[in-house]
Amino acid sequence: MSRDPDEEVDCVRTDQPEETDADRVDAFAKSVDIELMPWQRDVAVAALSGEPMVLVGGRRGGMNTVERIAEGVHRV
Repeated sequence: MSRDPDEEVDCVRTDQPEETDADRVDAFAKSVDIELMPWQRDVAVAALSGEPMVLVGGRRGGMNTVERIAEGVHRV
C-alpha cells in the first residue's frame, strides 16, 4: 500500500523513550543546581555505564563534582 507523500499524518507516541545515563546525569545536576562542564558530564556518564577509568588531576580540578553527581544519580 502506498501513501501520498504530500498527505500529512499525525503520529502519537504512546510509550516513553528510555531514559539514558546522560539524561539522568543532566537531571540530577540540574536538581542540585550545578552546571557541569562538558568533560565532567562525559566522565559522569561513562562512570554510570560501568566504564573503567582513572581520574588524575590537580587540586580544585572538578573531579569531586563528577564523583558527587555520579553517586547522586546512582542513589536515585
